[in-house]
Amino acid sequence: MKIEGISRAIIVIIFINVNLLECQDVSVRVKQGTIVGLKIFPEASRIPIYTYLGVPYAEPTIGANRFVAPRSPEVWNRTYYARDFKPLCPQLESLMESGEGRYRRSSEDCLYLNMWVPETAMKIGGFPILIVITGEDSYDWSTNRISGLDMAAEGMIVITIQYRTNVFGWLSLDNIISPGNLGIMDQLMAFKWIDENINKFGGDMNNVTLLGHGSMGVFNSFYHLLSPKTKRIFSRAILMSGSLFAPNPINHDASGDFVRLLTCDSIDFQIMLKCLQSKSYEELLKAYESIIRNEKRVNRFFGPLADDFIDDIESRVFLGDPFRLITEFNYTIDIPVLIGITSNEGAFVDDVMLAYGKEGYKKFRNFIDDFVVPNMLKKSHFEVFDKKQIKDAINWHYFQQYPKTTSHLLNSVIKLSTEIAYELPLFKTIELLTTPTELQSNYNIVQSENNFSTVVEIKSVRSGKQTDFSTIGRQQKSVNNNLYVYVFHHSNAMDMRGSINYFGGAQHSSDLPFLFGPSLFKQISRRRLSQTEEKLCKKFKQLFGDFIKTGNPTPERPFDAWHPYNTNSKYIKILGTKIDNLLHNRILKDSSFEQNHEKIEDLLSTDTEEKLQVVSNVNTPPSYQNNPYHLSSVNHGYDESTRGVRQFDANQSNTAGKNTDYYFYLRRIYAFWYEYLPTLYKNYQDRTGRASSEQDRFSEANPKYKHAFFSMLTLVCLLLAILGLCVYLLKKNNHSLSSASTIL
Repeated sequence: MKIEGISRAIIVIIFINVNLLECQDVSVRVKQGTIVGLKIFPEASRIPIYTYLGVPYAEPTIGANRFVAPRSPEVWNRTYYARDFKPLCPQLESLMESGEGRYRRSSEDCLYLNMWVPETAMKIGGFPILIVITGEDSYDWSTNRISGLDMAAEGMIVITIQYRTNVFGWLSLDNIISPGNLGIMDQLMAFKWIDENINKFGGDMNNVTLLGHGSMGVFNSFYHLLSPKTKRIFSRAILMSGSLFAPNPINHDASGDFVRLLTCDSIDFQIMLKCLQSKSYEELLKAYESIIRNEKRVNRFFGPLADDFIDDIESRVFLGDPFRLITEFNYTIDIPVLIGITSNEGAFVDDVMLAYGKEGYKKFRNFIDDFVVPNMLKKSHFEVFDKKQIKDAINWHYFQQYPKTTSHLLNSVIKLSTEIAYELPLFKTIELLTTPTELQSNYNIVQSENNFSTVVEIKSVRSGKQTDFSTIGRQQKSVNNNLYVYVFHHSNAMDMRGSINYFGGAQHSSDLPFLFGPSLFKQISRRRLSQTEEKLCKKFKQLFGDFIKTGNPTPERPFDAWHPYNTNSKYIKILGTKIDNLLHNRILKDSSFEQNHEKIEDLLSTDTEEKLQVVSNVNTPPSYQNNPYHLSSVNHGYDESTRGVRQFDANQSNTAGKNTDYYFYLRRIYAFWYEYLPTLYKNYQDRTGRASSEQDRFSEANPKYKHAFFSMLTLVCLLLAILGLCVYLLKKNNHSLSSASTIL
């Protein structure tokens, strides 16, 4: 027993000593004071990394700082220990990722950034900087936070930014006191802090790459690449799983409804603001949830709004959404951009969808028809398609071709979500950036009217001169010749929640564990990378790392070069495993979704219900009698029997290689939504218009015909009366003549 106890003590002492060797304090003097981080020796690198977690770049947004622009942090007279992540900004727990036994933290005191700095950068200086902005519509990752440890080991400084989102970041009272767009202001304040202090860590502000991930993260990043006061900060940009289009149509009335719900409405904006600041954290979240999830089941979203009530144009935070800045005001992005999505983004299934799926096919289908599909169409500005024939076409295309089971229904929703929320916006974005003049006429769907710009003045980083607000972006329209496009594909991938995708392909956020791995991957999965996963992780980091350093993902590599996407070469790089299965789906025609069918049934099962409610025979082939536009059942280039693993026919194009085939797949999706459905809608309008016109003409002519008819009838009656009178007179005269003859 004593020997065993001594052995345990020795093991503990050794473990402590190892950890002391792996993590050592390191201090840096910044503008606000001294901060102390940790010196860590990553497993996959020989270079020590200095980490500084939870560094404040602004004052806490609590009390009087709630719902107002961020303020620069005060100087502290103490040593600040930056060793732990700080809580994220407030968000609904139900919108966060799930995780058993994991503590989710959020707080209004949340404006912090996190840095990972190679030791060589501190000694030598001049290292490239990667600034990361993540975020979805209303939340960010809280359970598994992005770690820049392994990316920093590739020879760069990695910085992640925490900022306010949902109602805490986008509430606008339409006045200078609380103008809204606070999330953008937070990011600008973080850029300012980095500009003032990063040289102390060995960073080069002339070599900054902006990485945006997620719908709101990419949308915000696109704006910063176009904004007059921020675009000169960045040398390159990486945009993952998003586009330049707003992730959701922003509801202009949401802020007003939120204020009224909390009984804070007043004609005095100061009183209104103080009322909101007096409410508890829980009251605000509860009111926010009731706004975005109302009884009408129509999602309403907060986001950047126009602040044109500010007279001084240079004080405005919003100039216009990225789409309008490019198409209407000729703003351009003239730096190298790397952009892409995963092969099955919509497979990021949330608990709400699964809960309805567990209620059975009929209830799930009603939920999809009444709520999911209408909101998806509204989200993507397709609400104009509100006619029965259009709905029938969409219904047949996505739902009626497949067996009527809850699992196939969920798979169809995933397919629809992926196409209209990710693949279509990506296609429109890359085409707009490379051929803006030719494509403007094609974007006939109504876009959002949101606007935002800057209020925090950033030092001129490159030229040393103040940026001219009136001229930046207002150049002759040009295209981006350094646009690199990719799609990430990996079967049964794991996302940031730790969830495995059983629907084929790679779901939303499944690329991050590979880009920021292996540390992040092990943090989420609690296991090491497999040999295949390790190769993919190294490939991912190599390509992205080279792009961050040079602006080219394959510099000086002509034999396996990643070519830019342009009008002459629709090159889309496919990153991942089993690439041929993505492009040529003959082998996996029924495997990816069907092989995981039992696991999907388990996801949709309950203790009291059958695992899968089957309404019709699974083996029954789809009926083409309900095809509203009589599409042929012949396979034309891709097989949609399973989501995420589609067939691409390399013989469709004379363009060499598999890296152009994905373009044709995106082009077909675009053709369905932007060419076929509008034509169908126009034909419907023409038919109804002709019928309406004929009805109108008949209605206009009807009184005239009636008047003519009665006039003619009156005339006929008058003539008949005259004729009758004449007959009467003739008979009377004849009678008189006969009497006279008799007398004679």
